Amino acid sequence: MPRIALMTMPFASSTRPSLQLGLLKAVAEREGWAADTFHFNLDFAALIGRHHYEALCQHRGVQLGDWIFANQAFGDASPDRAGEFIDELTFDIAAAVGHTGEGDARAWLRDVRDRQTPCYLDELVAGVDWTEYDVVGFTCTFQQSVASFALARRLKAAFPHLVTVFGGANFDSGMGLELIASVDSVDVAVIGEGDLPFPMLLKALRDKETLAGIPGVAWRQDDGSISYTETKTPFNDLDSLPMPDYEEYFERAESLGFFKKISRSQVDLPFESARGCWWGEKNHCVFCGLNASGMQFRSKSPERVLQEIEWLSSRHRSLRLESVDNILNRSYLSSVIDPLAEKNMNLNIFYEMKSNVSPAEVERLASAGVKRIQPGIESLSTPILKLMRKGVTALQNINLLRWSRFHGIEVGWNLLWGFPGELAEHYSAQVAVLEKIPHLQPPGGDGRLWLERFSPMFMDRVTFGVRNVAPLPSYKQVYPANVDLAEVAYFFDYDVADCLPVETFDATLQVLRSWRTAWEKSDPPALICQFGPGFMKIDERRPGFAHRSYVVDGVHADLYRRCFTKPRSIRAVSREMGYSEESVLEMVADLAGLGLLLREDSRILALALPPAGGWRHFSESRT
Repeated sequence: MPRIALMTMPFASSTRPSLQLGLLKAVAEREGWAADTFHFNLDFAALIGRHHYEALCQHRGVQLGDWIFANQAFGDASPDRAGEFIDELTFDIAAAVGHTGEGDARAWLRDVRDRQTPCYLDELVAGVDWTEYDVVGFTCTFQQSVASFALARRLKAAFPHLVTVFGGANFDSGMGLELIASVDSVDVAVIGEGDLPFPMLLKALRDKETLAGIPGVAWRQDDGSISYTETKTPFNDLDSLPMPDYEEYFERAESLGFFKKISRSQVDLPFESARGCWWGEKNHCVFCGLNASGMQFRSKSPERVLQEIEWLSSRHRSLRLESVDNILNRSYLSSVIDPLAEKNMNLNIFYEMKSNVSPAEVERLASAGVKRIQPGIESLSTPILKLMRKGVTALQNINLLRWSRFHGIEVGWNLLWGFPGELAEHYSAQVAVLEKIPHLQPPGGDGRLWLERFSPMFMDRVTFGVRNVAPLPSYKQVYPANVDLAEVAYFFDYDVADCLPVETFDATLQVLRSWRTAWEKSDPPALICQFGPGFMKIDERRPGFAHRSYVVDGVHADLYRRCFTKPRSIRAVSREMGYSEESVLEMVADLAGLGLLLREDSRILALALPPAGGWRHFSESRT
């Protein structure tokens, strides 16, 4: 029986198993191959320290992870043999690698690169009987490619019979074609989604048949030339995929002592319920470089999703699950989320979604165990959101933050800037909004938007006024001169024709620093509203506001109740209350003056939250 080894290398996070390996192993075994997975990223995390390793996994912008392995991957062709690159860096290297001092961090990086990395690779080669294998496969995303090239180079030198197969997001489109053409440790590359070509590739390798005609597969001919058969049909039958096999991850992690502090029950189990993006099919967000293989939205049946969630949790005894979907299928709210809630389990599920979910839908998500979300909140300025093609308003984003906090859902979001067409007044208005919502969860990240390969801004530069595009400089310190960096880079430097000066964002950064500091305390800021007959009681605990409790009476309380669940139009509120729009606007101004309410054009939204367990949502039919 033919045998394949499937590997994930640094710098994939050590905190979760690889969905790619889990799926590929199951597929290979279904095709009659003996398959083993090797989460070799865990060994490197144990070697250099898990805290430092995870810091490198999270770092974006400079290819530090790839640089660490470049000498081992490319030998004399490595562009920075002497390691001078890190001396030129001006950002906080210590923070990037989880160290306390710049000097220590630079010395530590050199030691990892020059001493620990060669030993690590030698141990991987010596620690497995590679003569038992016919094929070795590597999955590569973000800064995994160069470490994979380094191990493949050693394996091919010691075991020339091995066929090396590469795939993953780093091999999408022209990136994969350039890498197989310029990196001789790559024998075969799967370009794009591997569900269709991988079984066909395994059959051809087993039967020693030609790879010609296998869609999505590029391979190196005996004369060194590269052949490639393009694939044009996306894989749609997601229900036919096997359940991922994560056993080796847990065995390796436990043998390395990773679960002494983090029990198995707290490990995130990746699962896939959909591919593509239904919003991106309509309006591709201008900065998003995901879905290079196809934006077409495809999803598993609700029955399969429910089965997979329960099967994974039961098999691995973990309550935490992490969807890898780009966006939640809206139909799942009734077909997956509600049935999960009825099972009364204590799951902790992560999902990415669009932020236009209603308060009642947030409640349903929380009841089902969706406790972590990434809803694509990139701004709290509606004009900027329009420039992004987000299809939501600032008030919708803020309302999601409100009800997520109330229902105990952790929100991962960023505040971005640098979009073509933005104005300084957009940011000054946004600062005024930020100052009123320190009781809501702050963004985890902020900064100028990345220019990503495959994004509309990258692909249609003339329309967006994007110019002077070049791969990030750190790619030059990683790849040899024969590699066309413009083809393999995913992140790029660029200029925008109408870019605002950097100081435009200073006020935003200042507010964000204060906001995050307030949330580091054991008792985060709060703004609580309790309704009574003809009045409401406000408990004010936000920084920047006098901490106090006070009562708001009469029509002001009535108005506040009417925009408490979700944004409402002034016209609708005026009609319901029986007051003129002018009178309602006066009340709105009074409440806004207290920092209790936001108005955006003709719509208004309350900012306070009810006390825990103290609110029943109004009908979703209200406008």
